[in-house]
Amino acid sequence: MLEAPRERSNLFKKYQDIARLSKPNPLITKPIFCVMALKGTLAFALSTNWNNMEDLQNVWVKNKNQLKKPGFLSDLHNFDIRLVTPEQIKIVRSILNDGWMQQEMTTRHLGIAAESNFSL
Repeated sequence: MLEAPRERSNLFKKYQDIARLSKPNPLITKPIFCVMALKGTLAFALSTNWNNMEDLQNVWVKNKNQLKKPGFLSDLHNFDIRLVTPEQIKIVRSILNDGWMQQEMTTRHLGIAAESNFSL
């Protein structure tokens, strides 16, 4: 079921708010990076260490403005999974390959919104 235009507009504003965070938690940025990698728009150095906070911050600074673009959500809505390449899957796996992104940690860490307030 499609969202009403007003609901979609409010959702877009929430994504814009995420882009304003200066140092968001990796539990916020890593899924966003994965989406961008699957879209083929993630800018990062090949030497990026996805477990290093400084590297994550550098990738965030390079990519956060994508969230402000009006086409970001509509691109996701129209995303064709058949276009995902093995290289994109490899990038996503490397981004998520750490203890913070494992199921146990994400279910324990329910205070993402509260922690995000500290990163403003």
